[in-house]
Amino acid sequence: MRKTITTPILCLPLMCLLWAGCDDDEPNPALVAQARSMEGSYQVQGRWDLSGPLQEGETIGELSADLLVELAVNQLTIPSSLKDEARSAVRAVIHRPSTLAIDALLPELAEASTREALSALLANLEVSSTLTLTPSGERLRATETITAMSVETDLGALSIPSEIFSAGEERSATLSSEFIARPQDGGLALELDRHEFSVRGDRVALWLLDEVVLKDVAFKTSMITDKLNCDTITGALEFDPIRVAGINIGLNLSKLNTACAQLVSTLESRALGLFSADSGVQHGGRAEAIDEDSDGQVDRLESTEAYSGEWTVVLSSVSPQLAVEFEADRAE
Repeated sequence: MRKTITTPILCLPLMCLLWAGCDDDEPNPALVAQARSMEGSYQVQGRWDLSGPLQEGETIGELSADLLVELAVNQLTIPSSLKDEARSAVRAVIHRPSTLAIDALLPELAEASTREALSALLANLEVSSTLTLTPSGERLRATETITAMSVETDLGALSIPSEIFSAGEERSATLSSEFIARPQDGGLALELDRHEFSVRGDRVALWLLDEVVLKDVAFKTSMITDKLNCDTITGALEFDPIRVAGINIGLNLSKLNTACAQLVSTLESRALGLFSADSGVQHGGRAEAIDEDSDGQVDRLESTEAYSGEWTVVLSSVSPQLAVEFEADRAE
């Protein structure tokens, strides 16, 4: 007669992650109560500073020339060990004249006053959103949804159309992000995980240029690539054969024209040479939790200096940091 042997089932660490029954830790009652005190919906008014990519002070000609140098070097058939030296040599020859040529083709964007005006607008974007906090033990499940974006101009507040700042027609007019928030310091603060929005900084920048900065000028940003004439740009470049480590690197007019065509194509998807179409914005950090009437329920959240943001896709030469602050009042 066959005997049946019963083997005890052990709760291994991996199984414990999948089976809550193995978790002997009880939630901390104090943290659970703090999370519940924050439960609810909040109306958020934020201020975003998206001007970081413009802080370097470069003209569109300089930014475009930076790209042209890289694209030209990519056309060369040289050992990888010589790439850095070749890049420096090519830059020394073509960067300055191509900068002047591009700025001459786009004088409206080359003006320092244009960059300064756009930077000032991008530094003071007002962003409205809703924040919903739902307790889950000691933590809160959070959902923030952007509902509006505006900017203050000399003529008053100007609303930015949702189709400009949202990720595209395939998404709704609002943008949502789900994340986790954790009560801190006995319920006096809330730590919000970093959460991302697919905000189209490129379209916002171009829209502000067209609708505010260059409103009274017979120029639209849609004309940028049409005005970038590669014959004019490469025609301004005169140089003898460039040698690196005794080797002629083979840069010629044909390769420069190919690089210039790639530059124009790149600028079609990278506004002003800075803002990529897939540049997202993410932010998070600590907010102060305020119970204004001492009834045990948080009425207001305010960002602290420990709250910050950053671009998720930027050029390597541009600081990814951006400033974000907000106040959130409990919805009635």
